[in-house]
Amino acid sequence: MKFLRAVPLMVAAGLIMAGCQLNFLKNPCEKIYHQLEKSASEEKEFNQVQKPLVDAEGKEQTLYNQLVNVDKNNDKKTSQLSQQAIQSVEKRSRLIKKEKDSIDKAYQTFKKILPQISKIKDDEAKQEAERMANTMSTRYKNYQKLYNDYQSALTDDRKLYELFNDQKLKADTLQKQLEKVNSHYQTIDKDKDAFNKATKTFNQQKKIFYNVADIDKEE
Repeated sequence: MKFLRAVPLMVAAGLIMAGCQLNFLKNPCEKIYHQLEKSASEEKEFNQVQKPLVDAEGKEQTLYNQLVNVDKNNDKKTSQLSQQAIQSVEKRSRLIKKEKDSIDKAYQTFKKILPQISKIKDDEAKQEAERMANTMSTRYKNYQKLYNDYQSALTDDRKLYELFNDQKLKADTLQKQLEKVNSHYQTIDKDKDAFNKATKTFNQQKKIFYNVADIDKEE
């Protein structure tokens, strides 16, 4: 029986910043621009944790493969590898929390544009701003689901690694736990795709809004 664990590879897309030159904030569109760019800058930590998170996931997969293949009579080596894998889970937990804090902070800043949208006089610009706000709301909800599902996966990953310390561990017990873990990551893949799709759409809509609102962008 092959105990194959899914590789998470948690890569998520962040917001794109646009260089714009404004002498002062004189209308709702420019005030919206200010909050949008501030929101994007507050996702800096979100972007910074992507590589360490993927690196930790890759290292953990290597540890799992070693656990599966280690001599079952080598309790010391099994315990050592299990502990390292659990430490990796804890590291991923810290990284994903930093990621969430960054997303939450950026979203709170983003919400400050909402009162300004109703003040936009140009109908086309207002429509684009409303569309953009709806997409950001969807993106944020998608991330919350992604985060919650990832937390569940971390919990079951830890349980999986703890099982290897059970000298009476049965193959079917390991297989059942592994299936739970793999199911989590299948769900996470879908969550990640939904989040990244919303991010891409939002970044496109923001460009359209800047063009319609005649925001003077630096190239």
